[in-house]
Amino acid sequence: MIRSILFSLLAAAAISPAAQAKTFGYVELKTMIAEKDPRTVEDAVAFLPAELRANFTLMHESRSLQEGEPGAPRAIVFNDDGSLVMSFTGSDRIRGGNRFEIMTFDEKAARFDVKTIEFSRVAKATFNEAPQNCFGCHGRIENDLHPVWDPGLVWRGAYGSRDDSFELAQSDSEIRQEADNYVSFMKNAGTNARYRPLDLEQKIGEGDRTKIEAHPNLRLGLILMRQQAKRVARLIEEAGPTDLKTQNNPVKGRSLGLRSTFKFGADLKNTFTMARK
Repeated sequence: MIRSILFSLLAAAAISPAAQAKTFGYVELKTMIAEKDPRTVEDAVAFLPAELRANFTLMHESRSLQEGEPGAPRAIVFNDDGSLVMSFTGSDRIRGGNRFEIMTFDEKAARFDVKTIEFSRVAKATFNEAPQNCFGCHGRIENDLHPVWDPGLVWRGAYGSRDDSFELAQSDSEIRQEADNYVSFMKNAGTNARYRPLDLEQKIGEGDRTKIEAHPNLRLGLILMRQQAKRVARLIEEAGPTDLKTQNNPVKGRSLGLRSTFKFGADLKNTFTMARK
């Protein structure tokens, strides 16, 4: 077990964050909202910089408190270094539709944090920097939050759920339905004020009609995996050798927010192999 963990940490450490150019983070987001005073999600999305509008994935089915639907997926946008990951839905009628859900990562502290921004047409946006209802999914270890994202090459509920592609559509009815829904959504996305500012050129490639060119799920997964590796290294250092041999072991899969069947060595090795192609 420890050998697998060490392999995973070494592998993840090999992924460098984006070049150290200044990115648009949570502080900049708060400043933008204070200055522009958007009263709706669509107004706020329109003010986001190109960095966030170019980096996004779409969840046609969501395990979050914020829902997603095939025709109105939950959009997850992120900056170049992954220090800001933020989501919104396609409509106010969907649960969580009037807010941004946010996860930030502090590189120095190796810690995640969650926040929400609620929008109202009749008042200024409100910030909640300790939303208790997020802790049930993101906080299996007390006072130590984590993302919920499958780290292999299968991302449940995302468009391009298997390796950012639909190449199994001919043999798998669920993937075929997912591909049909994705094509239908992309045809109409430009008519929705929330999706219109996004870089909607992330379509299925002209040369390969089965793959999403931008590989958004893999890119987000690699970013979160590197961050998780830093967090795990901190947890191991804080726990010491005794807890690693007991039920208090902080590096068990479910404590990290991973699926219970996740295997550190094998699953991460497969991910890195695909990432290099």
